[in-house]
Amino acid sequence: MINIPWVYQTSFYIAAALLSVTCLVYIVLWGRSSRSQGQSFCLLLGTIFMSSVTMIAESWFLLAPAFPGQRGLVEGTRLLNMIFHCAIPPLFTYYVYCVCGVIRKFSGLRLLLYAVPFVISEIFVFLNPLLGWICYYDFAFHYVRQSGSYFLYLIAFFYVWLGFGQLNVYWKTSEPRKRKAMALFILLVVCGIVLQMAVREIQLEIFTDSLTTLGLLLLIETENDRMSTSLGMFNRRALELDLASFLGADLNFHVIVVRLLNIGAFQQTMGVMETAAFHHEMASYLKSLLSPHEVYYANWSTFVLIPSPVTTSEEKEADRAAKIAETIRVRFREKWKGVRTAATTEAVVVLAAVPGEMKTAEDVMYLVDSPTPRTDGSTVLAGRELRYIQRRREIEAALRRCLMEDGFEVYFQPIYRRSDFRIVSAEALVRMHDRELGEVPPGDFIPVAEEIGMMSDIGVFVLYEVCDFLASGVPASMGLRDIHVNLSSTECLHPDFIDRVKSCARQHGIDHGQVVFEFRENMVFNNLARLKGPVKALREAGFRCAMDGFDTLYPNLQDVCSLGFEDIKISHSILWNALSGRTGRSVLTSTVQMIRDTSVQIAAEGVSKQEHLRVLSEFGVDSLQGNFLNRAMPKSEFVSLPLVWKSGGGRAMSSVDGQKRE
Repeated sequence: MINIPWVYQTSFYIAAALLSVTCLVYIVLWGRSSRSQGQSFCLLLGTIFMSSVTMIAESWFLLAPAFPGQRGLVEGTRLLNMIFHCAIPPLFTYYVYCVCGVIRKFSGLRLLLYAVPFVISEIFVFLNPLLGWICYYDFAFHYVRQSGSYFLYLIAFFYVWLGFGQLNVYWKTSEPRKRKAMALFILLVVCGIVLQMAVREIQLEIFTDSLTTLGLLLLIETENDRMSTSLGMFNRRALELDLASFLGADLNFHVIVVRLLNIGAFQQTMGVMETAAFHHEMASYLKSLLSPHEVYYANWSTFVLIPSPVTTSEEKEADRAAKIAETIRVRFREKWKGVRTAATTEAVVVLAAVPGEMKTAEDVMYLVDSPTPRTDGSTVLAGRELRYIQRRREIEAALRRCLMEDGFEVYFQPIYRRSDFRIVSAEALVRMHDRELGEVPPGDFIPVAEEIGMMSDIGVFVLYEVCDFLASGVPASMGLRDIHVNLSSTECLHPDFIDRVKSCARQHGIDHGQVVFEFRENMVFNNLARLKGPVKALREAGFRCAMDGFDTLYPNLQDVCSLGFEDIKISHSILWNALSGRTGRSVLTSTVQMIRDTSVQIAAEGVSKQEHLRVLSEFGVDSLQGNFLNRAMPKSEFVSLPLVWKSGGGRAMSSVDGQKRE
């Protein structure tokens, strides 16, 4: 037997008591005890504290001078110590289950089965004064360990094994430094248990337990990297970690995404302070619907709610989540107290089942980050309406594949001179051929490419293809004066845009005037001031510029003309509406006249029937484009295309062929 002075043994108990009570006070003061994870951690700390206190009392009674009832007090405090000490391993495992989210799927029966080994160990402890299976004190107050103590250690190891096994799931979602630190604290516990099993006189186990709880406090419970300090709620990092934990634990749950559609415009109108006040009011409202730890602030326009299940029925949980989502939707139809009457807030609410509709954490985060279709606010987007998310993600992946695997191709649509229906130009249009999705319509992939910043890469590809085609001399031999290239706002506002264009033209040795850059109307009106520089630089370099899709939405044509566009292409909507009645025809008349007054060439797109040709001939537009004349086609078809279109024939033909037919 090793003779270790009482003061050294008791110092470990005192240190353990101080550490545990300090951690407990910290958790309570900082409000970390509001959810099951914090509550289980407080219970674990309290149990360690009580175990330490009973050990201090037992040691004091043992070493005190003999007094009546001494044995009863020693054995009583030993019994209390074993009661609390046996509860530490199952409480630790329960806490880990709360951290990892596994506790969400525990039913009453499963909790009961989980508690069976603990109940057995406590029964052993309560029977020990009668049977002495675990330990006893002899007549000289010497501690005697029995074989039953090893049975208790076996149960403790069982719970610790369960806890560490589940903690491994949490490790996978933690930072490497946290995993290393957690491994160190776990090693301390193991060393303390093994050492005390081998040498009972070295009372180190409870101290290492308290050190481990301190480690858990620092690594998990502080949650500094999981909190949004501005709103006092869980942030994006917490959302990602919890999603990984829930899915790693094979949980079924629902995600409610609240997307603010006009928060940017709201801030411009109302200011930063008003926007912050609105965020706080909205955060408080969402936290009132659920526990605060079930609401996340993903970014300044998106909040996410993950309701904890309160029943074992998936159908009831789905109905509950749907009701919460509907409550939020209805709330956005009302006014917010912190928002002045001059501004309105628009939001869309999305509901998804995980892993039923969103299989992975990445899928959920994609749902959180991807643009949401604007709605009238009358419904919650759910079920089949989430198909756009999957489609958009497929297109994103396809865009990256096509850039790597040459999946893009430039098509050319002829532009005809109205006076003689001869091809004088062409518009370069990009097409996407993916090995998995097949042919992807431009209306599907171009908006996605613009949103994720890939339009610049696609634009560079199109420009190089056009310059290569012009350098071949084939367009000149066909009588084409130029080729039109569409520009996106992200592309033309790129700092290196002008240098890229000049470099491409220089490499191919083409005349800059052979390239006409088309700017969409909405792009011009939304970025008028910012576009003046790029347009001016292009024109000074010898390139030509045109406006595409001109509509009547913008009243001041002089602003457009100040950019120096040489051609304005009328939107197909104006042309099509001209056949629908007197109002549509009046709009077309005023539009053509307005452009004509600026001495700019007028083009018309969207010619899809014979009546369009007749109307445009009456108004005397300069050039025509549309599927009725010719659809967009690959370069191989375009170069073999007859150069003159026979009026009324619905197809292009050569001038020789036209003369023969006449």
